[in-house]
Amino acid sequence: EEYPFISSVMKSIKKEKYEQFAIALQIIESEVFIDKICRILVNEGILPYTLHDGLLVSNEFEKRTFDVMSEVLKNEIGVVPQIKIENN
Repeated sequence: EEYPFISSVMKSIKKEKYEQFAIALQIIESEVFIDKICRILVNEGILPYTLHDGLLVSNEFEKRTFDVMSEVLKNEIGVVPQIKIENN
């Protein structure tokens, strides 16, 4: 309802190539999280563990990880989605 144009594009693509749409989204997610976000963090000495569309890092690296994720997501998709931080 909030994004009717995007919704119509997605429905159109999924109508003919349902599986391909899901695969394309997985590839984009992998490129953003693994090739961009994780690469930056590893280059800075932060070892992230990937959890689907999230990352697990030591508490001491929480802020830097959040900042990197925000910056990369803004550059790649144009917005910073809500990023949930959980501390254990």
